[in-house]
Amino acid sequence: MKLLYVNIVYNVQTDEFTFESNMKPEHRAEVLADFLRAQIGGGKDNAPPIERQEYHVRLTLDLTDDTFRVTHDCGNLGLRDGLLLHAMERLK
Repeated sequence: MKLLYVNIVYNVQTDEFTFESNMKPEHRAEVLADFLRAQIGGGKDNAPPIERQEYHVRLTLDLTDDTFRVTHDCGNLGLRDGLLLHAMERLK
């Protein structure tokens, strides 16, 4: 089983991202875009976002069957996906 991952930390005060990953840097934005495309049509998440000074998102891609797994501390999928979109734009 081949797993690719990217750990993303977003600091709200500085508006900065840090990335830890076993992916080539030039592929990170593409993987984030693929994940976000897969979320389209997933419906609205009514859970309230959790207010933090720092957010953590870990995205894992299993290359054996092209499945994504994600963990986060955002409290809400809209906030999670918004942070991932913002991170993807920074990577381009």
